[in-house]
Amino acid sequence: MPSPCRPNVILAVFDTLSEADCGRKEAQAQMPALARLRSESALFTNAYAPCPESSPARASLFTGLDPCAHGVWTNGVALPARERTFPQILAQLGYANWLVGRRQLAGVSNWTTEHCRPDEFSRFEWAHGPLHRSRQNAYLQWLQRTAPDLYFRIFPTHADPDNTLRSSDQRAAVTSLPDDLSFNHWVGARLAK
Repeated sequence: MPSPCRPNVILAVFDTLSEADCGRKEAQAQMPALARLRSESALFTNAYAPCPESSPARASLFTGLDPCAHGVWTNGVALPARERTFPQILAQLGYANWLVGRRQLAGVSNWTTEHCRPDEFSRFEWAHGPLHRSRQNAYLQWLQRTAPDLYFRIFPTHADPDNTLRSSDQRAAVTSLPDDLSFNHWVGARLAK
């Protein structure tokens, strides 16, 4: 007997991207894949975060629990192993989960990588952002292979785990990347596959 058809579920979590930003015609022209996804999807315009910090809000999204229940009270605090996540439940139901970007549910410090739980994602392309120097940052690995000259302009030296500050030159170099080499474009292209 064939298995029931499972719908595709895409959970896109953005920092500092508002409904007003997405709805503008200029933004739709700059982000055509996101504009198309938005026009063909269920859209919830009255959503509220349980906390203004990223990690507690994401932990609530992934668990359905309030921050005082799941225990992630600030950024850098790991989600306790006892808490089940939405991706774990989907995986148990037979979905193949794929993470592109970051979960931000682990105690990430300095240039370390955030690991996923073994039963959460079948494919995991972790990238905390364009300036996060972890050696496991999938975006930076891609950028180094795709445009090594630009990569080495941003990062002329190896990362110092005791210095996680980004220089103004690094920020300027990332900002000046062509759109097709930007972090957001990389994430969108990965999702479009």
